[in-house]
Amino acid sequence: GDALLKANFPAIHAVGRAAAAERAPRLIELRWAAPGLRKDAPQLTLVGKGVCFDSGGLDIKGPEGMRQMKKDMGGAATALGLARLVMALKLPVQLTLLIPAVENAIAGNAYRPGDVIKTRAGTHIKIGNTDAEGRVSLCDALAYAAEGQPDLVIDLATLTGAARVALGAQLPALFCRSMAQARGLVDLGLQLHDPLWHMPLWQPYHAGIESDIADIVNTGRG
Repeated sequence: GDALLKANFPAIHAVGRAAAAERAPRLIELRWAAPGLRKDAPQLTLVGKGVCFDSGGLDIKGPEGMRQMKKDMGGAATALGLARLVMALKLPVQLTLLIPAVENAIAGNAYRPGDVIKTRAGTHIKIGNTDAEGRVSLCDALAYAAEGQPDLVIDLATLTGAARVALGAQLPALFCRSMAQARGLVDLGLQLHDPLWHMPLWQPYHAGIESDIADIVNTGRG
């Protein structure tokens, strides 16, 4: 709830503030290291989108679009499962798990289209559509993750239906700034019959999220 504002997680708070008190937004943080682990062991941070139910907010979804939105926490569930696997295998890493857990609900205090939200990183986001909430809640968690300067950050999310439109239901989209890491992940996916498709982080795309009143807008153009 309001503790998120005091701790400087305003974007997570904005997305989840309209939920009932018993489902107030949270940032769940878990840290683990194997017993006797060297202090210079690699730091691995997992971040999972935890939208426990997504009505779409004031840009409300239709009945068919909303029916399965209890599954919008799939990224968080996958991150939690991966963290459990790391711990079970006692892998030699310093592990951090972050889950921004929210419900995108509708109420008089819900965040609105046209609102401008300041994030933990200091970036101002104009809300073009309240149903593009996952990226808004994730940005605070990712900024917090970066503050720890980990060796590797992996974030997982049921982020957008556009990925399914582009690639189909059986081929998840992969974004990665390292071409070598991306190639390795794609190759492993092929070996395990669990494929990924590397998507471009093409800088000219940034023009599609520029805003005249904020740093960026949470919905793209074109």
